[in-house]
Amino acid sequence: MISVILLSGLSLCLQLPGETSFQSDQVLTELVSDWVQARIDKDPKKQEHAIVQLEETLRAKEIDLSDIHYWEGVFQNAIPYPAHPEGGTQRSQWRDFEKPIAYRVPTQHAGNQNLRPLMLVCGVGEGGLLLQKIPNEIAEKAFLVAVGLENLQEASLSSETRQHFLGSLAFAVQSFPVDRNQVWLLGLPEVQNETRLLSSYFPHLFSQVEVLPLPQGEGLSASSFLNSAPRNPYPLEFFAEFLIPSAGRNFWVQARQFDLPDPVRGPSSLRVKVNRESNTIHLNADRVYRVDLFLNDAIVDLGRPITIFRNGAPSRFLPARSLPVMLENFATNLDAQALFPTVIHGIDIPRQAP
Repeated sequence: MISVILLSGLSLCLQLPGETSFQSDQVLTELVSDWVQARIDKDPKKQEHAIVQLEETLRAKEIDLSDIHYWEGVFQNAIPYPAHPEGGTQRSQWRDFEKPIAYRVPTQHAGNQNLRPLMLVCGVGEGGLLLQKIPNEIAEKAFLVAVGLENLQEASLSSETRQHFLGSLAFAVQSFPVDRNQVWLLGLPEVQNETRLLSSYFPHLFSQVEVLPLPQGEGLSASSFLNSAPRNPYPLEFFAEFLIPSAGRNFWVQARQFDLPDPVRGPSSLRVKVNRESNTIHLNADRVYRVDLFLNDAIVDLGRPITIFRNGAPSRFLPARSLPVMLENFATNLDAQALFPTVIHGIDIPRQAP
């Protein structure tokens, strides 16, 4: 979970090469900001008031929640970021981290609010030294954040390790206008296994993952990142494996009940496939027994009934788009490029015959 910071309206700056910006309705953007601020302040009355104003505005403007890409712009522009007047490598204390986090801002990006890719650099040692191993060609196109993995056990990665990693990601997305569809994970040679484990626990967070076999950044190809395809947060077909109890999320599916990896059969898994024409979702599970589905109109048509086949057994659902649901999902993950106005909770999947 990535908790949110104070949100308010902002103005967009001139777009530079390698950046992304969104156009959106300023009134809606400000109302979304009002709701999130009320949530941070734990003021349910103000939250309810912001929702009422949002819904009134939607009716007046004849806008609904079906165009999810339009709403991505509204939510993205609702996030302000701390000013970074200077580019280059800097350090910042973050929450209860023992050491300051080292990060680098592209020199041409100083003071800009347009989106750029993020590279998380995993290694051992002082963060600033880790970032020096990244070619300037990448450093001038992306935000860099060092993730120190000192004194951590690689075998399973403790919950503290995972929280440290997710905390570093939270720092990045709350500090910089990160393009969440271009988050790159790089593992330096000394943490190859740890990086691979992190990428397997949270595959939906990254658009590109690389592990370097050589020290000093040797073998790092800038083009493999700069030319990589962006993340598709709403895939219509994917395969997920579940390795630990706390990593049940994969794109828009949250596994709630599943078996831990078996020495012989391996990890529990789920194959997901959507047929948009028939408005159906197929869930073929191996030792996954209950899931939640986070949905939008890029995945299925929420204006029509949905049939979900659970290991072949059909169930019919009548979905409803909900502004409060979409707001809560956004506040939890602070990912404006993965919005879901509908959640179906507690879908039971029949066990497969042995």
